[in-house]
Amino acid sequence: MLWFSIGIDDVTPSNDLNEKKATLLNNGYDRANDTIEQYRRGKLELKPGCNALESLESELNGLLGKLRETAGAECMRSLPFHNNPRIMAECGSKGSALNISQMVACVGQQSVGGKRAPEGFVNRTLPHFLPYALHAAAKGFVSNSFYSGLTATEFFFHTMGGREGLVDTAVKTAETALEDLSCQYDATVRNSEGSVVQFTYGDDGLNPAFMEGDDRPVDFDRLVVHVKNTVPDRSGVALSPLELRELGTAAVQRSEFQAILPLGRKFLTEVEQFFYKAAATLAGIRKNKEKIASRKSAPAAAAADLKTDALAYVGQSQWHRTFSNSTELAKWQKQAKVHGSHEQKEAARLLVHNVCRLTKAQCETLLRLSLTKYHRAMMEPGEAVGAIGAQSISEPGTQMTLKTFHFAGVASMNVTLGVPRLKEIINAGKNISTPIITAALVCADDERSARIVKGRIEKTTLGEVAVHIKQVFARDQAYLSVKLDMAAIDALQLTIDARTVRHAILGAVGMPPRSIIKLLKEPHVLLNARRPDKLRILAPAKYKSATDSRSSMYFAMQSLKAALPSVIVQGIPTVNRAVINYEEGKDKKLHLLVEGYGLSDVMGIPGVDGLHTTSNHIIEVEKTLGIEAARFLIASEVSYIMSAYGIGIDRRHLMLLSDIMTFKGEVLGITRFGIAKMKESVLMLASFEKTTDHLFDAAVHSRTDAIVGVSECIIMGIPIAVGTGIFKLLRQVDQPALVKRLPLMEQYA
Repeated sequence: MLWFSIGIDDVTPSNDLNEKKATLLNNGYDRANDTIEQYRRGKLELKPGCNALESLESELNGLLGKLRETAGAECMRSLPFHNNPRIMAECGSKGSALNISQMVACVGQQSVGGKRAPEGFVNRTLPHFLPYALHAAAKGFVSNSFYSGLTATEFFFHTMGGREGLVDTAVKTAETALEDLSCQYDATVRNSEGSVVQFTYGDDGLNPAFMEGDDRPVDFDRLVVHVKNTVPDRSGVALSPLELRELGTAAVQRSEFQAILPLGRKFLTEVEQFFYKAAATLAGIRKNKEKIASRKSAPAAAAADLKTDALAYVGQSQWHRTFSNSTELAKWQKQAKVHGSHEQKEAARLLVHNVCRLTKAQCETLLRLSLTKYHRAMMEPGEAVGAIGAQSISEPGTQMTLKTFHFAGVASMNVTLGVPRLKEIINAGKNISTPIITAALVCADDERSARIVKGRIEKTTLGEVAVHIKQVFARDQAYLSVKLDMAAIDALQLTIDARTVRHAILGAVGMPPRSIIKLLKEPHVLLNARRPDKLRILAPAKYKSATDSRSSMYFAMQSLKAALPSVIVQGIPTVNRAVINYEEGKDKKLHLLVEGYGLSDVMGIPGVDGLHTTSNHIIEVEKTLGIEAARFLIASEVSYIMSAYGIGIDRRHLMLLSDIMTFKGEVLGITRFGIAKMKESVLMLASFEKTTDHLFDAAVHSRTDAIVGVSECIIMGIPIAVGTGIFKLLRQVDQPALVKRLPLMEQYA
């Protein structure tokens, strides 16, 4: 263990870093000012689904966010390897490169709700700036570091951004619902009342504390390096690729390996795949060994080429890199440089037969150690999996306060992350801040088809597709004339005409109950046979305003003209906007990001692949796809939040959280209402919230408490039924034989 202290010298920037930082910030400010100037001239390119100001804010947020990343990278490059904060961050004990760069180089852009600092005063963030100021310093960019010191305005913006990271009490309450979950002797996970939450912990019964990388019990790449170092077996015969495959197939059929079924099926598959991968690697290298003999180039170059070919085929895993740098390999390469065909071929043979070489003894040792690791990783009965899982989820939440993270989202959509999003998931809220539906497309390669589907989903109002809505007062009647912009409708790939608009008006889609649109009947909405882009709408005679029960025709016309632009003529009323986005990867397939509610409606739109359409709204997923889909979504959403902050959580903890929220058959948030449905213990509910209410209610209804949960046992001062308290020890005590007592006179007779 390395102990050291940190002083001001460790975070003092060099002169070279200060110069690079000044150049970087000046260039960034120039680009930001150019973008602001384009916005003011009306020449800024709009992002999909955004107006001019939203496009500007999204552009500047990304631009200024990259300034901090670039300054941080320069900072880490300038620090020496013996710098104490750098050692601390890189070894993973505390902090990160972001924290160091904020101390040395630049604190960076402060985000509130995924956006730049909001306007706390009239048209400006602080009274220190001019009205309508949009430059970096006026909207929360902190150019100073903690070493150089923050100005008054920078300090104020930094405190605004720090408020978002404060841990909410809702995150801590996860411990309340999970505290009494423990692993039983039948391998199930149950609560204190005996209800089954999981039939097998984590679906494999393994303890996360013993996992070795990627949540698996054995890291075979690391284990084979250990075996090769501890069991060299230089005299043993190297196994051929066919023998390796046969050994892997036969090993998983042994009785000791078959005994871990059915829970260990995935582990047996990994064992067999490891031997198949090692065999394929060895076969590929031996196939390339003839290149040494056939090449006309110099022997040294041929040996280097053989090493390159072999290692390129082998890959970049840890144990392969180890052997590429080993002294044995260097010795064989040196022998390969000796002139003469015989020595060259012999060196090539040694090189090939010793890279990725495995003997029978090494394979047996590897199998024995891997099985021992698997048995050691199995969960023991009595383990307090609930308390450990709650701590594993809640503790990283406290780390979010140290990581000011901005996520502008994909395709200019801001997505709520961090503690606020974690709170939404744990509370199972029905209304979330940023509901987003990811809609897969049937034709994922055609952008024109994607625009057509987008038009079917996105809410389009009459005011957006009408050239004008005019009042016409004739001799015999008064009406509203509506003319549609057919050119814009065709450009947007919409299927809107006068008949569909008439149908939408009569259906009064998206209108409040007391709207004048609700009073319109078929005789009030007239079509023009000669002009398919025009409608004539008559005012209803029965209309009465809220202030005057005898409203004239004039007021009815005014009210109708104000309400008509809000009529939804196409799309889903609960959808605000939809954005076409390219998937990351080689295929670059298209999908739609839909902002709003209505998962079932989106799945039913022609052109949408309903089987691969998802939402981040847990309650909506439960109602549309069922409880299993909601259970999977809870775990995946929490994992996504944590991974965005660079925090990894074992999937078994996330599965336990999702199971405790769904094991009753409905999604129950960990709130006072959800816990009341999960638990029946009076003392446990009273210890959480509304203590007097629960106690008075239990007294009125004469309820009893079995005192089996963690909270109840602690209150009553008795051992809890978790860990070593999971079992009861019965002891048969032999009754001592009663000795007949003699009368006092007989004792002294």
